[in-house]
Amino acid sequence: MCSFRASVRQKPLSFPRTNRITSYNSPRPTPRRSHRIQAGTTRDQPTFRVWVTDLTSPALLKMLQKTIGGPLDRAGSPLKFAPREGPDFFAAYGWKTAETRSVLHTAAKLKRSSCGMRLLPLLPDPAGRKPDKPWGGVCVFENKTSA
Repeated sequence: MCSFRASVRQKPLSFPRTNRITSYNSPRPTPRRSHRIQAGTTRDQPTFRVWVTDLTSPALLKMLQKTIGGPLDRAGSPLKFAPREGPDFFAAYGWKTAETRSVLHTAAKLKRSSCGMRLLPLLPDPAGRKPDKPWGGVCVFENKTSA
């Protein structure tokens, strides 16, 4: 297995993918991590052009904390991060939202929704931009500074 740094050197167009990692972080460290991904960690490491991660709205975070939050809290991995700005939160750190995809709408399109969730995708997709609506999705960001 090759190291992260070596894989970046071999494939400068590689992109980081962070699954659920942002949910476990508090809002303060996440901008720093976003900046580190933008700037790279060493002088000889190229910056990333694309970043893929999942994100939740504050409303979905609250629901998740009520349903699965207890065991995660006890395990020392509480769910903390769901920016009110949605994907636009990362714009201040050099990331432009290229695409967002709702997990619920994608599951419906692929016919992978549970019976109780089959009608929900008929509602419009807020693309993470309505903090009071439950939303979870995958976001693709482009680095504005490495173009």
